[in-house]
Parts: sequence; C-alpha cells; structure tokens
Amino acid sequence: MAINRQGQATLEEQNTRGFASLKFGDFRLLFLTSPVSSIGQATQRFANAYQVYQLSGSSAQLGLTFLFQALPQILFGFIGGMLADKFDRKKLININQGTQICLAVLLGLLTVFGKIQVWHIYAVTFFASCTRQLEQPARQSIIPSLVPREYILNASTLNLTVGRLSQFFGPMLAGVMVAAMGISSAYFINAALILPAFLVIRMIHLQDSPSRRALKLNMHTVFEGLEFAIASRVLIAFIALDFVVQTTGYFQAMMPVIAKDVLEQGPVGLGLLMSAPSLGSLAGFVMLLLMGNIKRKGLVYIVSILIFCITLFVFSQSTWFVLSLALAAGLGFVDSIGMAIRQTSLQLLAPDEKRGRVMSVNWVISGGADSLGGAYLGFMAFLLGVQTALAMGAIIGGAMALSYLLFWKKVRDFTG
Repeated sequence: MAINRQGQATLEEQNTRGFASLKFGDFRLLFLTSPVSSIGQATQRFANAYQVYQLSGSSAQLGLTFLFQALPQILFGFIGGMLADKFDRKKLININQGTQICLAVLLGLLTVFGKIQVWHIYAVTFFASCTRQLEQPARQSIIPSLVPREYILNASTLNLTVGRLSQFFGPMLAGVMVAAMGISSAYFINAALILPAFLVIRMIHLQDSPSRRALKLNMHTVFEGLEFAIASRVLIAFIALDFVVQTTGYFQAMMPVIAKDVLEQGPVGLGLLMSAPSLGSLAGFVMLLLMGNIKRKGLVYIVSILIFCITLFVFSQSTWFVLSLALAAGLGFVDSIGMAIRQTSLQLLAPDEKRGRVMSVNWVISGGADSLGGAYLGFMAFLLGVQTALAMGAIIGGAMALSYLLFWKKVRDFTG
C-alpha cells in the first residue's frame, strides 16, 4: 500500500483508536479472514482432542496430540520465517489454508466411514502444524505493509483480539456441533470456514520489496532473524522476559490441579477458571484499542509483566474461588497488553526483508515457552505443590522484570 509523504503526515494526525486500522482496505481484507479461519482451527483442535480421548481413553495419548501440534513449531518455525522473507507471503498463507481444508475433509471422511484411528489424528495434526509454520510468520509480516507505522499497534491488537475470541467461542461451537451432529461435523465446518478466507487473501494488494527476492536460502539466513533480535537488544530483551515468565508461570497448564486440589471445584468451576483469562485478555485488547498508539512501549511492557507476576503470586496463594476467578481474569488482562506491545515492537523494528524471520523468533520462542512451562510446572508441582511452584515462578519473573525497570534504560525508554 503506497502512502505519499503528504498522506503519511495527514494520517499521523488522525485517530488511531478503536477500529481505526480497518479504514485501510487491504488490511480490512486480511482482518476479515481471521475470525472464520481462527474459529475453524479452534473447532478442529477441540474435535481432535475429544476424538483421541474417545478412541483411546488415555490421558497420555491425549497429551501426545498437543505434542504433535507443538513439535513442528519448535523444529520448523525459523524455516517458516525464512520462507516468508523469500517468497510471496499471500501464496504461503494460501498454501497453508488449502492444506488445512484438505486435511479437515480427510478427517471428516475417515470419521463418517468409521475408519478413523488415533494415529490418523496424530499424523494430520503434525502435518497441519508443519504447514501452519508457513502462514503465521507470513501473516504477521504482512501487517506493516498494509497500514502506516502509527496504526500497527491497533492492527496487531485487532488481530490478537480475534485470536482470543476464537479460543473462547471455537470450543463452545465445537461442543454444540459434536453433541448435535457428531464429530465429523466439526471437521467439515472447519473446512467450510477456511474456504472463504482462502479466496479473500488472494484479493489483497501488496507492494513487495525487491531485496527479498535476492535472499539466499541457507542455514545462516534461517537464523538471521534471531541474530537481528539479539543485535537490537530491545527485541531479545522483550522475548527473553516473556520466555522466562511463560516458562515459570504458565498458570493455565495447572488449572485442573488448582481447581481440584486448591479450590475444591468440579468441572463447572474448572470451566469458569479456564475461560476467565480469555475474557480478561479481551478486556485488555479493548483497552488498547481505545487508547490508540502507545508511545512508551518499553515502560508499559515491563510494568505489565511486573503486574502479571504480582497478580500470579496472589493467585497462587488464593483459596477462595471467587477471588481466584477475578485474579485469573486479571492475569489474562495484563498478559494481553504485554503480548500486543511485544508483537508490535517486533513489527516496527524489523525491516521488511527480515520481518518474517524476526516474527518467527517470537512465534517459536513464545510457543515453546508454553510447552516447556507446562512440563516445568507439572514437575515442580509434583515436588513442591502447585501453589509453591506458581509462587516461585511469580518471584522469578517479577525479579527479572524489576531488574529491567531499574537497570535497563534502553529497554525501559523504548518507543518504537
């Protein structure tokens, strides 16, 4: 999208709050693809987990489903970033979407004809996650090409809001469909939801950078995004802080233990606890949309992490269900602010020819932190108890955030 100097100056004076970035037609097209495809993916993830447990009756085999989903992100995420910097980003998104449609239909047909087995779901989950590594860095890299710089936080927040909504509504939609029409319906609905997104992506107009075509595909270019993040200091500081906090304080993984052993709640209470962070995140995203472009991004990011850790410590010690519910929503609220600012900062600092690889650093490390966090907290909760394990994570993350606030001026004063 071309914006001349006079137009740029005018745009900088305009309001960047609310749905401001939707005024740009090409971003509006990208945004329209997010709700349907995100809800479709959330629906299929629910169906995969439900069906694996139904077929096997094993929690261990259910856990493997999430492992097959996470492995490609860790193994191939950096490669996806390199491809996003070399090739047409719209085509990469389309390749993933077309593959997801075919795989969803395959699982649906196997289910309809009674041929579905657990290994089918494992194989499809792994392959689907592999092709998803093409889309995520490409999709995140496109946004700065569709809106002016001062609108990037608004555009990124809108995209993140849609993702959080899909996590909230997708499983509910899937549950209703599975109960009413059987598991196969969830797979076919996913395919039907992705199809219009596949068509709309092709309508987006992008100005491509000629320097991207000269990129050589080798091991050095694969990790060039990580090198850029390290060299910038600010980006690697943001990512490192998020990695430590998510690894030691990934409280969502411990919700079943907290609900049963600490709060003495059944399935309904567990469901409310697991939904609360998503509702809090939505509130956080709405606040960011109303605030517009935040200037002191570094300070707000560090303070949001610090508040998250303080809230996590109180949450870890709470034995009152209502208080825990409110604190869980608060954790989602402050986490959403940090997430939006971190992603926006990556998009602002990374040049177009490296943006895919830089975004893949966040994609790989943040995703890996969740998986490692679940394993770490499970082990620590076994040794020390879940409340102590979460309290330790809050102290470790809070100490790191406080050290940034007091001693790392460059990160604290970052404005983007």
